Amino acid sequence: MTFATATQYWMALDPSQKQMFYDIASKSEGNHTAFEWFMHLVPDSLKDNPEELTTFMQGGTVTLDDGTVHEIPDRDVSRITSGDNGGEYTTDNTIMENSSVNRSRGADNMTETEYESALEANAADVELIDTAEAATEQLEQAPELLGEALGTVADVAIAGVAAYKAGHYVYNNLPSDWDNDDKALATGGAALSTAALALTPPGQFAIGMYCTWKLITLGAKLIRKFA
Repeated sequence: MTFATATQYWMALDPSQKQMFYDIASKSEGNHTAFEWFMHLVPDSLKDNPEELTTFMQGGTVTLDDGTVHEIPDRDVSRITSGDNGGEYTTDNTIMENSSVNRSRGADNMTETEYESALEANAADVELIDTAEAATEQLEQAPELLGEALGTVADVAIAGVAAYKAGHYVYNNLPSDWDNDDKALATGGAALSTAALALTPPGQFAIGMYCTWKLITLGAKLIRKFA
């Protein structure tokens, strides 16, 4: 992730979300800025989404597309070498960790096994959060996709009606001395050509104008009938 992109994500955070990192920076006694803590503690895939970021750091629930609900724990900025053992509050001595695990350790240093467990837990929760977000986006896009699908169905239906009308008209106006094979070929050609044209913007415009004309004609007939 480029510095410019990360800066844009940082600027997009709400003041309350930025405050989390200002509070963390205040504990580091000037060693790192709030933005540097943002860069260090937040996984790249969550930096662009303030809501996901907050869920990862402060806990919450995520719902997957199969309906299962997963709890995301509150996290602490946990020191690898504890403060009692001289560990500083810096980016190279900290990791996000389940708060209950961090607080139960007390003044002890984090073991290598505990460090690896924290990395694995963080990665697993990031995947859950990302998966839930992807499912949400799909649901949000569903109405738009449905509209596109219905539009396609309508276009095909209109093309089918136009093809039938054209074929029927051609068949009824062919010379009576044509044999059936010639009539079938001419009728089929007219129907296919009309269907192809009806799926193009000019063809759809022409059909729209025809339908408008038919509606106007029908309206005029009704007015004459009931006037």
